[in-house]
Amino acid sequence: MVPKIVELKEVKVVGLSKTFEEAALAKELPILQNNFRERADEISLKVDDHLINVCIKKVGTRVTHFVGTEVNSYESIPEGMEDFTIPSQSCIFFEHQGSQSTVWKSFSLMYKWAKDHHCLLDTNGFKIDVTITEDPPVHELYIKLADKIEQSAEKAV
Repeated sequence: MVPKIVELKEVKVVGLSKTFEEAALAKELPILQNNFRERADEISLKVDDHLINVCIKKVGTRVTHFVGTEVNSYESIPEGMEDFTIPSQSCIFFEHQGSQSTVWKSFSLMYKWAKDHHCLLDTNGFKIDVTITEDPPVHELYIKLADKIEQSAEKAV
């Protein structure tokens, strides 16, 4: 499969977030995911059981991740959880078939594809990993493209 550009619809997500050093990603992200999985049944308005992991932003060496699941509405958010809306956006999409531990290889392929196709990417490092199934492992991966306004500003500079 080859990456492609898609239009992602708005998605309402309920879950947990954490900011940490990028160097600690391999340690901190599984902890955040496990903490969410332990409480996922508390969410009553789930669309499905897909695990959604969003890298909301990267500033220097710090990253903020949000792990949750899609919901129909924000009417009932369990205590200690929060809501996050993934806005409609243009993204590079790729389906990763393999374990969570090798998702980084597919993201690397997507970044190379973006460079080869002269795609401007979101400056905040916004990307999404949706675990569709765990056996066999299938992930839908998205990397946000730069907004048209952001692109125009870069051209003007």
